[in-house]
Amino acid sequence: MLRRALILVGHSNAAPILPRQGTTGTALVIVMTIMSFLACLAVWATISIAGATHTWTSSISNTITVEIKPPETGDVDPQNVKTALEILEQTKGVASAHALDAKDTAALIEPWLGSVGLDAALPFPVLIDVKLTARHDIDVPALTAALAKAVPGTVVDDHTRWTNRLLAVSRSLTLISLTVLGLVLLAATAIIVFATRAGLMAHGGIVEILHLSGAQSDFIAGEFARHFLRLGVRAGAMGLAAALATLLLVYFATFSADEAEAISLVPRLALSPLSLFSLLLVPAGAALISTLTARLTVERTLEQMP
Repeated sequence: MLRRALILVGHSNAAPILPRQGTTGTALVIVMTIMSFLACLAVWATISIAGATHTWTSSISNTITVEIKPPETGDVDPQNVKTALEILEQTKGVASAHALDAKDTAALIEPWLGSVGLDAALPFPVLIDVKLTARHDIDVPALTAALAKAVPGTVVDDHTRWTNRLLAVSRSLTLISLTVLGLVLLAATAIIVFATRAGLMAHGGIVEILHLSGAQSDFIAGEFARHFLRLGVRAGAMGLAAALATLLLVYFATFSADEAEAISLVPRLALSPLSLFSLLLVPAGAALISTLTARLTVERTLEQMP
C-alpha cells in the first residue's frame, strides 16, 4: 500500500484516489442531477415571473380607463361620450383618448363570456381607452372630479389597484422561487459534504498513508476536487437537459399561440435569451459547488489528522 501511495504522490493523473465508479459515483450523480433539475426550474420560474410582471405592468402603467355608465333605461348619450373625450384631450399628460365601440367591447369580454356575452338589449357602459405620455404627469383625482361633474356616472380607473396586486403576487412567487433555489443549493452542498466524507472513509487507508508519507494536503484535496468536478459537470448537464425537455413538453402541451394572444392575462411559456443563459449557468454552478465543497471538506479533515 505504501508503494501505491508513493506512486500516487508522484503521478496524480495515472491513478486517482477515488475511482470514477465507486461509492460516491452513480448514486451521487443521480441525486445531483435531481438537484440541478430543480435548480433549473427555480431559476426559470424566477426569471419568467419577473418578465411576466414587467409585461403586465408596462402594458397598463401608461394607460387609464374611463367608464361611462349607462342610465337606468337606454344607452349612454353620445354627447356625454364626446364631452368626456374633449375633457381628456385637454388634460395634461394624456397622449390620446379613444372610445371603444360595441364591437371592441364585445371582443374584450368574448374570451370570458363567449360570443354571446354582449346582448344588444342589455345596457352596457362605454369604455374610453386613454394613452398617457411617456413622462405623464396626470392628476387622477382632479380628472375624476372634472369628468364626474361634466358627465354623471363616469368612473376613472388608473389600474393602480391591479398593478399593486400584480406586484404583490410577483414578489411572493419570486420569494418562493428563490427560497426553493436556496434550499436546493444547501441540500446539494450537504450531499457533497457527506459524499466526500464517505469517500474519505472508503479510501481512508490510502489517504492516511499519503498524509503520513508527506503528501501535501493540496494534492489529496485536488484529487477529490477533480473527482467531484467530473460528477458535478455530468449531473449539471443531465439536470439541464431534463429541465429543457420538461419545459419544451409543457410548451407544446399548453394552449396555442392564438389562444394565448386572446387571453392576455395568461402569459405564454417562453425561454428568453436571459433565461437560457441563466440555465446554462446551472451546470457550471453544480461543478463549482461540488469542487469547492469537496476540497474544503478534505482540507478540514486532513487538518484534524495527527
